[in-house]
Amino acid sequence: MIPSVIESQLERGIKDFLRTTFPPSTRFFEGILERLFEEYRSQLNSRNLRSYVLYFATASTNPTNTSSPLPTGEGGTAHKH
Repeated sequence: MIPSVIESQLERGIKDFLRTTFPPSTRFFEGILERLFEEYRSQLNSRNLRSYVLYFATASTNPTNTSSPLPTGEGGTAHKH
């Protein structure tokens, strides 16, 4: 599954849910959800949240916790959590 497709489908679904669940009760509230969505989208684009890099610290080769059910040292890299 492609993350960008999933993200757009989730966003569309949440917007549709909010529009149908919370219709404006007065003229004052007409368009308020659209303005909220636009503000969210502009903040999301300005922060560039999609470009964060995750850094991992490599764990020692002799872990102190030997009760872990996960295999260690079998072709993978152990990371500190």
